[in-house]
Amino acid sequence: MSQLNTPFTYWNANPFHKLKAVEALCTKNFDNLIVTFKNGVIWIFKIINKSNGKKEFMPTLCLLGHETTVTALTLVKLNVELSNDDENAIISISEDGTVITWDLNDGHCILKQKQLFNEIITSIQVTKSRKYLICSGYSCDIYILSVDTLEIKQIININNDWISAMKLRNETSELYLTYESGEMSIFKFDEIELNLINEETKSNNQTIPKAIQICINEYNNDIFFVLSRDICLMYSKKLNIELPILKIVSPQGHIWKKGKFLSSKTFILWTTDSKIFVYYIGQKSELSKVNENQISEVDDSNVILFSNSESHIITKKSNLELELMETNNPYTLIGEFSTSINPHNPFDEADVQCMKSNNSTIHIISVQNINNSASISYWSFYSYIDPSKYVTYHRKKSIDTSNSNNTDSFPIQAEINTPTSSIEDVFLTINPFCETQLEELWNVKFDNYPKKSLVTAVTSFSSLFIIFGYESGMIKVMPLYYPFLYDINSLSESENEVFTLNGHSSRVVSLFVPKKINSNGKLLLFSSSTDASTIIWDLETGKQLYKYNEYTRAVAQFVQVPKEKEGDLLQNCVIAFSDDNSISIFNLEKLECIYHFTGHNSEVSRLSWKLDGDYICVQCIDKSVSVWHLKSNHLDRIITDPYYSEQIIDNCDVTIKFNPFNTDYSKLNNKQILSIFPVYFIPYGQIPVIVFYINIKQLINEINYFHRMSNSAYSSTPGSPKKIRSGRSSPENGSNKTSKQLGISLMLKSSHFKGIGNPNGKSLSNLYRRFTQLLFSSLLTWEIDTELDNICVKKIGLKPNRKNITIGIKGVENQFSLLAPFSSDDQVWKISPLYTASRLIKILSFVPIFSAEKGNEDDVVSIITHYGIMLSSIVGPDYNYPSFSHLTKYWLDSTNDIQQAARCLYRSTLSKITEKELNRILNYWEPYLIIDDPKSLTKISLRAAMLLGIIGADENELLKSNYNFCSKISKALLLIIENKTSLQHRIAAVELIGKGFLVWEPHINGSAVIRLIMSLANLGSNSTNNSTNTSPTNSIISSKASINNNTNSTSNINTTSTPSVSQSLKGQLNRQLTQKANLSSNSTSATMASNNSSAIKNGTSSMENRSTSFRNKNDIHTNSTTADNLSQSNSARARTNSNHSVSSAMNLTARQALIQIATYNTPLFITTLTFDLVHSKNIYERQSGLQLLSLFINKKPLIIYPYLSKIVEAVVKSLDPNVPNMRENMIQSVTLSLHDLVKKFPNIAFHGNSQRIAIGSIEGLILIYDLKTGTRWQILEGHQKPVTAVSFSPDGKLIASYSLEEALVRIWQPSPSFLGMLVGTFNSSDNNNAPMKSIRSYSVGTEIKGENSENTVSLNAIIENVRFEWTSENKVKLIGLRGSAMNVSV
Repeated sequence: MSQLNTPFTYWNANPFHKLKAVEALCTKNFDNLIVTFKNGVIWIFKIINKSNGKKEFMPTLCLLGHETTVTALTLVKLNVELSNDDENAIISISEDGTVITWDLNDGHCILKQKQLFNEIITSIQVTKSRKYLICSGYSCDIYILSVDTLEIKQIININNDWISAMKLRNETSELYLTYESGEMSIFKFDEIELNLINEETKSNNQTIPKAIQICINEYNNDIFFVLSRDICLMYSKKLNIELPILKIVSPQGHIWKKGKFLSSKTFILWTTDSKIFVYYIGQKSELSKVNENQISEVDDSNVILFSNSESHIITKKSNLELELMETNNPYTLIGEFSTSINPHNPFDEADVQCMKSNNSTIHIISVQNINNSASISYWSFYSYIDPSKYVTYHRKKSIDTSNSNNTDSFPIQAEINTPTSSIEDVFLTINPFCETQLEELWNVKFDNYPKKSLVTAVTSFSSLFIIFGYESGMIKVMPLYYPFLYDINSLSESENEVFTLNGHSSRVVSLFVPKKINSNGKLLLFSSSTDASTIIWDLETGKQLYKYNEYTRAVAQFVQVPKEKEGDLLQNCVIAFSDDNSISIFNLEKLECIYHFTGHNSEVSRLSWKLDGDYICVQCIDKSVSVWHLKSNHLDRIITDPYYSEQIIDNCDVTIKFNPFNTDYSKLNNKQILSIFPVYFIPYGQIPVIVFYINIKQLINEINYFHRMSNSAYSSTPGSPKKIRSGRSSPENGSNKTSKQLGISLMLKSSHFKGIGNPNGKSLSNLYRRFTQLLFSSLLTWEIDTELDNICVKKIGLKPNRKNITIGIKGVENQFSLLAPFSSDDQVWKISPLYTASRLIKILSFVPIFSAEKGNEDDVVSIITHYGIMLSSIVGPDYNYPSFSHLTKYWLDSTNDIQQAARCLYRSTLSKITEKELNRILNYWEPYLIIDDPKSLTKISLRAAMLLGIIGADENELLKSNYNFCSKISKALLLIIENKTSLQHRIAAVELIGKGFLVWEPHINGSAVIRLIMSLANLGSNSTNNSTNTSPTNSIISSKASINNNTNSTSNINTTSTPSVSQSLKGQLNRQLTQKANLSSNSTSATMASNNSSAIKNGTSSMENRSTSFRNKNDIHTNSTTADNLSQSNSARARTNSNHSVSSAMNLTARQALIQIATYNTPLFITTLTFDLVHSKNIYERQSGLQLLSLFINKKPLIIYPYLSKIVEAVVKSLDPNVPNMRENMIQSVTLSLHDLVKKFPNIAFHGNSQRIAIGSIEGLILIYDLKTGTRWQILEGHQKPVTAVSFSPDGKLIASYSLEEALVRIWQPSPSFLGMLVGTFNSSDNNNAPMKSIRSYSVGTEIKGENSENTVSLNAIIENVRFEWTSENKVKLIGLRGSAMNVSV
């Protein structure tokens, strides 16, 4: 599911108006109340403790997902990140058998199984392990479901009778069942076998027909009662279970609803109309009543059974231990709960929740329906508590808040259990702490508008305009952003951008805008009213085109026939379903009604036809089917037999269902930028909710696409400065390839649509811009930072959000959690980690849109700072930090703005959360890591590896200190890379390996990882081992073009060489190497070429130490290059081999990872690279290594500078003529690499005629290699410090060298004796080469050295500026750091 598809909720009216409650459920902590309603909607209320001891019930979340009434409800615990709550999810089952799991904190739909049951489920029990649900209802079967997946694991049939009530005793796994006939069974539930073991089955002497509840006494597990609507029967398992030990008949005129035990001998029962009674099992003589002032004198041999904080019903503890008789035990009514809310009719049922706190406080909530509107009553009392405990913990509070009316009390006698004289002596009345209508709890107070001004229908068109129908019959068309600015119930007809359509005389019931039948077709609107008329409007002119008055009631639903389902007789048609059980079909070309089917005896349910037929079938809810003949427009026949009716419907090709108040949102188009739909809580009533369902990702991509197409910034005013934004994802590289929205298309054409709703012809881009600004305003939270509010309003042009607009969450299958308005905006950051992450990503993703405007940079930074860094400290300790799991989902999103938002929040959250919280996250995700079996990789294991990899790559100290944990993470990431998991996860894993290489390196084979990532970087040549057709000339030209393309403003390429010189250099290298390849291959001088791998490792440490004097922190950039730079750096040079082809995204990420690895551990990287260049038997691997080397030469030359001598030697050895086919296949790649080295670094020089290359090392040596033989030819020894520059004379007889640290120029004449040449030819080892001394040396002044006052020199400046230029065969010029020159004559 994508949380970026967002429901912006416009609360148009009080949602609890005439809304009938069905069932209520409280959490154990008594902090949330869940209420279900008749229309299938679920509301979550937050229970807030007030300072005066009262409770406040705050509507928080509205859950939309069920299409029918919820019949069963329970709370469960899911394994959720950062959740320690014992109950964190709701599972609900509706009449149609649909099961949904909801998150308790933010309400998002976690899982949905549609129509899982064929029966109505009325009871859900959670097993002891919390892994399974036991469900029963109007069926003979019991269903066992998995809590995590909602899959049916087992179906058990134990009786041929329907199950009427069920209760699971978790301590013993006993399952109590009663049946419609009155029979009762007790089973043992086996959680391993998922089956029931028969324990007791008794047919009661006194039956319990149609029992509605079984309640087990948690204080005495042998006692339980069974409740039916008119009687309560109590049983004891110790005694004869066939006979009840107690029987209580419901009070006259009342019906029992449910009950609960308060102690081993006290229990509470309530009726459907919220009459609540408290009973004691025993004689009233066992009870006494004391007032508040006397309770301190009562010792703990007694217990308080029932207390209202003014008076207390007590008994001896020994009385609770008395054995009960087999039958006819006495009982005493000891309390009743009063209420001023009394139902007016028997259908106004209530549901009561009774919850016990840890301190013996009992909370009771009644949700009562009065005239089809719900109200809440709340009571609180004490039960089953020792007197001393009550005095210590509750008495002071009670005295402070209670009245001192003790008229019902009596003096304490010598024996507390002295018999009382009447029932009133041991009877208490509990008054409610609060009673309120649900409508009064709504935070937004709506004005008392005249009924005729209320909105009753809504639709939209062009993604930029919205249409409202009103109770008065008026229709108003306006820009889409108007509801975000104004109250739509009070819009004046004189508003400039509001156009009114007058044609109906009473309430508008439905509105519909069909798709155009062709590009030249009219933009139409269908409207229907309770005046029984249907009107077709022209939206461009506002004129009536056609009015149809053949109905007796309104049309409730319009449906356009899809093109592929039209058939021959229904082309370009709209179907109208009327409440008078008739159906009309309108033709969009003729603009008239072409068919009208009426006379159906019951409500129409669907319309069906065959594509090649001329009959149409109308099915009603009574299963009858009317068959109409289209050509003659008459009723052919009526089929009443349900079997044949279904046969006829099944044989049709097309079926259109009549569902005017559909709450199934699963078919919403998630790829569309905008969908608008009303939410009806009551059919044909006022619309309380209008949902603007917006695809944030698609919207951002479209805006960026529009910017590039129009070359404009997203300014708040038409005349503001413009700036082109770049580097963002577009429809071409992440979303739609073309802009499919009508509004966007019109904007790109700079059109001014002058239809109604836009009478002034305002540019659609302005309308769209305004709408986007208001969306962004709605995402922000206002009035928690005054300074930021002023910036947003005055400098960016935003508007404070209307209180009746909230941001909800989309769950799976487009089930919605709509957020209720809060009194303070900061409350939204206390809902859940998922909600915080989802909203912050949207906010920060929108920010770059407004940063494009010149002058907004500082203001935009303020927004980023507020939401990305400071928000947690502003909101306070109840702030919910963003969910890492959710941030991980968008960490590698294809839209750059979203990706960067997620990464910014990741870094910020890691820096803010405590070590304890982070440790909880690590411990939660560690078990999901898969490190060895690729077949076990699942969605959650991939998420775990990514999440922990991101934290580890951030070099988190807590994670780094756990050696085993880091080892598991690194192995999990490598498993993802090496196996064919999803490309997105592989790319992310490569990035994390590179970014966190310092963390993972101790746990992995570094060289092997480098080789793996090199294979993914696709750096190899186009030529394969057997290729002989590739033209060296073409290769050189292509490579040259690639180099030029890779050069940008930040590259460190020496610009002194002209293009012709560069071309000449490469030409010499390639031409002469190719011409002399055959001669060199037969020479005996190369037979002793070194292939000892240990030589590669020698000197690594010393080279690194010597390089520190050159490496300045400002020169070595440890941050990775951006994807954009990588895309430019090597896109042309990367040669694709069909066997090694991967996506460009993987190429870029792998190259970036290699740069990061090289930055973190350069010696390892260079060692691996040079070893493979020398010893790899695979031509492709060698070519890939050379391509990677070229990438570093051009992009990160400072990293490889200290290792140039080692690199040059490895490159030269790739031309070894003794390896079959190696030299021929490597010449082109080596030519390119040597060309790049010579061009980039002043301490490397090449002489074409002699085919020799010289490299000045950081040890002070000058190494000369013969490219004809692929061996080292000579060593020049004389410098004591690193050699800065070398150069051959034009005839190759002299070499000039310069050491900046020595301030010394030396001239060499590399002409060794015959013995020296012989030794150098046959062995290239350091011990056998005869070093050559220089013939001249010259000191260099400070003006050439270019030292500053701090005596430091930038390595980057050396590479860019220092060089030799030969003016003749024996004259050379040294160019210094500051451009000054020194001439030397030999």
